[in-house]
Amino acid sequence: MIDLDATAPPPTARRRRPPWWAVPLVLAAVGPATLQLRAPAPMEPVAWLPPGTMRLAGAGDAFYVLRGNGTLAWNVTAYAWSDGAERWRRPLAGPDPDLMIAGAGAVLVTHQPCDPQHAPSVDRLDPATGRPLWTATGAVLPGGDLLLAEGGGCGDRRHVTRLTSVDPADGAPRWAMRFPDGRPVVVGDGWFAAVGDTGGVDTYAMDGRHLSAVTVTETSIVLAAGAGVIAADQPDPSRPGRLTGRPHDGSGPAWSVPLDGAAAACGPWLCVTGGGVTRALDPATGRTRWTVGVLREPVPGPSYVLGADARLVRWRDGEQRSLPGWRLLPPAEGSAAPVMQRGGAVGVVDLTLGRLDVLGTLPGPQTRCLAGGPGRTGLRLVCVGADGQTRLWRPGRAL
Repeated sequence: MIDLDATAPPPTARRRRPPWWAVPLVLAAVGPATLQLRAPAPMEPVAWLPPGTMRLAGAGDAFYVLRGNGTLAWNVTAYAWSDGAERWRRPLAGPDPDLMIAGAGAVLVTHQPCDPQHAPSVDRLDPATGRPLWTATGAVLPGGDLLLAEGGGCGDRRHVTRLTSVDPADGAPRWAMRFPDGRPVVVGDGWFAAVGDTGGVDTYAMDGRHLSAVTVTETSIVLAAGAGVIAADQPDPSRPGRLTGRPHDGSGPAWSVPLDGAAAACGPWLCVTGGGVTRALDPATGRTRWTVGVLREPVPGPSYVLGADARLVRWRDGEQRSLPGWRLLPPAEGSAAPVMQRGGAVGVVDLTLGRLDVLGTLPGPQTRCLAGGPGRTGLRLVCVGADGQTRLWRPGRAL
């Protein structure tokens, strides 16, 4: 166990007990004759799954495996975390289906192709049977509410002509609005913004109410960070630009600072990366809160963020701690925690406490892992090994 908050509590404070599946990794001996190094126990295989895993996702007491051959032949299979038993299997139409977990564990199959010949769509599956509960047209936008976007393009470059808010329970539309000119849409925490080609930005609450209208330069890239609409304007990358922020509801003044790098929302802050560092700015004021070395491909959590270089950074003050030798595996949808590997050892990172919990060892390197499982059976991993095999693992008994 590697804990960033290692200060001792007062005598009257109760220390938070680690979960029973967390196996501490002893890194050093007190003395040559008093304590021996103890390796983590091998994890025990629970089930071997069929080959061909393309995606992994987890929700509740089940995990889901998407398989396909890259054409129109796809299927999704649900398995129990407890024993790896198959619950159901359902064929999927192409092209390019994907898995997404939304709301309170809603299992979605999304089709979001980037070619104009196939319209984006989404299906919600019944977790008990795999039957579609509802189907709707549109690409799912990231955010707390289920927003479906229709229009040309894809990803951040999609020009939305119709935006619909959908109830995840039954797929019923809550409201819909049209943008005849086609607008990129960025989603914040409880709000979103539609950006016009001439720099007009309209913000809305998640119930569809119009909140404010502002104008930014036509060359700006508009971001949502915290409660702020951020305009990053740097038309010439070789020269500094301007970074401007204003409250999304128009309730306060704007701020502006020089921009020399790439800006992106990251957790509670606005991160600007350039010149070999990442600066965390307060999106309400533009003030720099802390600066660290470049933070690549960050995995955000409640209190900490984990970088691709196996570095933990605390949101509050930028305090950081490296995890030498550990490798971050690609994140999986609905994973209970990021999964890391060092040699044969495998562990999960608690992004609330800033702690690495070593679960055990696995035979060989893994290409991706999903962490999850019901509370009574403890945390488990389903992993795709470098040999292409997919297995369900549980922590073994300590040696």
